[in-house]
Amino acid sequence: MMEVVEGITTEENKEKPTGRFPKLSSDNKENILDEALSKITKKQTKYGVKIFREKDATFENYTVEQLNCALTEFYAEVRNTDGEYYAKSALVGIRASINRHLRAPSFSKTYSILSDGSAFLKSNKMFLAMIKKVQREGMDRTKHHPSISEGDLHQLRSSDALSTQNP
Repeated sequence: MMEVVEGITTEENKEKPTGRFPKLSSDNKENILDEALSKITKKQTKYGVKIFREKDATFENYTVEQLNCALTEFYAEVRNTDGEYYAKSALVGIRASINRHLRAPSFSKTYSILSDGSAFLKSNKMFLAMIKKVQREGMDRTKHHPSISEGDLHQLRSSDALSTQNP
């Protein structure tokens, strides 16, 4: 038989922390941090790390100096599956993904490959040089899909497709 305390069973009480400052397990705290990131951010992080892991499988265990050298080489050599340079936005996203991965609770690195200027000077210089190279080659522009033509838009509006009467 379960005891009811203030509308909550004792079984639920075990799962739900009570009081002003309940003691949370480290798993609960990691879950809170993990839930803060959107699904898209998590997916992008996995993608960027996967690309870097193809070059350096155990980069999480590198010293700052080793990581700086590995990133310098990575930024200079990384290409998409067609063998072409990544667009500027893709390079920025990959770099941010690697940083997020390293700073996540499982590794919890205290440094940032984005902002620790002196520790990652060489790799950041290479990153900026590659961004300039991509810009010179015209790959820094976002490619948008063409907008809907006026005729197609008129046809959509006059059809039952957007009607509030038809689910």
